[in-house]
Amino acid sequence: MRCLITSFRCSHNLEAVWSAAVYQPKGYHYPKAEWADIRDENGKWTRPRDFIGEEDPLLAYRQALLNLYASRTNVVAQWLAQVSTFWGEFALCCWCPYDRAAQRQLQEHGSFVCHTAVIGEHLEQHHGVQVFYDNDRRLMKVLP
Repeated sequence: MRCLITSFRCSHNLEAVWSAAVYQPKGYHYPKAEWADIRDENGKWTRPRDFIGEEDPLLAYRQALLNLYASRTNVVAQWLAQVSTFWGEFALCCWCPYDRAAQRQLQEHGSFVCHTAVIGEHLEQHHGVQVFYDNDRRLMKVLP
């Protein structure tokens, strides 16, 4: 199974596209990959600004997201099983790097942790999905 991680802006000619964003930009109506949400089971958002006081804020944010998605491994596996019934390839979209939070992190840190880059790590490590990133997401991966 293969996954392209991209922005909504680059998704127009793709098939089998899901939103990994909490909200979609106006005019987009992709089905949502609910497991990709950055909110936990209590509705609390996992946001980069929550980790500003950490020694390495971007790595702390990345780790929090990895933990969040690891807690959903079974749900992700079920979702992938359904998707693979119809498609061998799919795309996940988000707003990055075009939203304000991403732009702020790029200005402050020179890089940005896109939650979809972390999703890609999870898909590769825990589900054996071959993940491809568009150019913007390649620039927004933060590794330890």
